[in-house]
Amino acid sequence: MRRTAWILTGAALVVGLVTVGIGFGIVQQAAQVTGEQLEVLVAQKEVPQFTVLRRDNIGEYFRRTRLPVYYFNRLQGLVKADEDMDGWVVMVPIPKDSVLAWSMLDRNLGLELGRRAVAISVNSETGLSGLIRPGNRVDVLVSMEGGADGGGQTAVMLQNIRVLAVSNLLPREGELTGATIGRLLPSGQLAPDMVIILDLSLEEAARLTYMRNFAKEIRFVLRRFGDEKEEPSILIDRSRAIEP
Repeated sequence: MRRTAWILTGAALVVGLVTVGIGFGIVQQAAQVTGEQLEVLVAQKEVPQFTVLRRDNIGEYFRRTRLPVYYFNRLQGLVKADEDMDGWVVMVPIPKDSVLAWSMLDRNLGLELGRRAVAISVNSETGLSGLIRPGNRVDVLVSMEGGADGGGQTAVMLQNIRVLAVSNLLPREGELTGATIGRLLPSGQLAPDMVIILDLSLEEAARLTYMRNFAKEIRFVLRRFGDEKEEPSILIDRSRAIEP
């Protein structure tokens, strides 16, 4: 997973750098074209990598420039001058006179201050067979094994958790795409085939990590959009599960 993350990060940086180069050329040609125009943001000095943009520093780094719609449509993903850029982070160095594009920016996955992005692998059953999408909210159920007397328990561990991203695990070398789905572990359980990234507090992240390492199963329950109500704590043991 770490290697995949570095590859994806490198690809994002390459896209950003290519966009920088194209955007620079677009600005040089724009003055030669007339017609309907839009306002974009152009770097008035070099913008360092990892600069955090705020409403009060946009004018320090960028100037408003009118760009023909022809060029705006030609280079997809340009940032319009009236966009709210507060909190966005510059992911590649932006040379002077380059047009600002979304591929140069990131927003920490939309995390608020103090929140953490935590990844957990699931299989097609516990992860709802790919139905979970970024922006969904889920509850997290945890099942713990009991002894020979059947004393296991299932608890609602977390409620109303926002999903930041979902990624399918890559197949092994030589396997076809989708080959990870339905694979069985030696224990007979389904092997993980996707990773779900959640928006958690640090304590919630630690609790989930503990359960990921020591619980029998972690299962996601998908909420309907708009339902953010949290229920009282629920703990199900054998006696409660079989009661009428």
